Amino acid sequence: MFVNKDLPQKTLAAFVAYAKAHPGEFTYATISFGSQTQLVNEMLQKEAGIKMTYVPYRGANLIVNDVLGGHLTSGSLALSAASGQLKAGTLRGLGIGTEERLPAFADIPTFKELGYPALVSSTWFGLSGPANLPPQIVARLNAEVVKALHAPDVQARFASEAIDIKSLNAADFTAFFKDEVVRWTPIAKAVAAQAKAAGMLPQ
Repeated sequence: MFVNKDLPQKTLAAFVAYAKAHPGEFTYATISFGSQTQLVNEMLQKEAGIKMTYVPYRGANLIVNDVLGGHLTSGSLALSAASGQLKAGTLRGLGIGTEERLPAFADIPTFKELGYPALVSSTWFGLSGPANLPPQIVARLNAEVVKALHAPDVQARFASEAIDIKSLNAADFTAFFKDEVVRWTPIAKAVAAQAKAAGMLPQ
């Protein structure tokens, strides 16, 4: 979550305090309705007891530009989408959903350390195949993907984009996937219900 560097509220605590006193005044944007970043922001509102106004956008650059221009209060995006402006100091990061601070952005605190452990989250990618794929093929594909992800040039490129690599075996990934479904389904259904009530989705 990031804001314009000139916003008076310099920390997440100050941001939350103001938002509590001024429900709906602060705006936030994500790249699409129902995205992971929107769900995280909605969970922040629930956990912090605040209400913000959601503004859906079609592109990350548009969000960054409108936060810079003061047309939006805040944006919630993958860190890589705003990394240049965060490093330049034109945007201020208030919180990040990683387990620990990222070395490349050590000045941005995690939501967890700020008192919101439920907001540990990330946009993740996985490789899947048919349910009856032979175990030996699954193991071989997993080993090759893990090897590729840990190649020095790939690691360097991901690090420059603030992308954290966590490689799981098939069993651990399946368990992680199931946990994510259980974790995010309630908030996703609540967001969808709000959108239908507001006419943003078909009934």
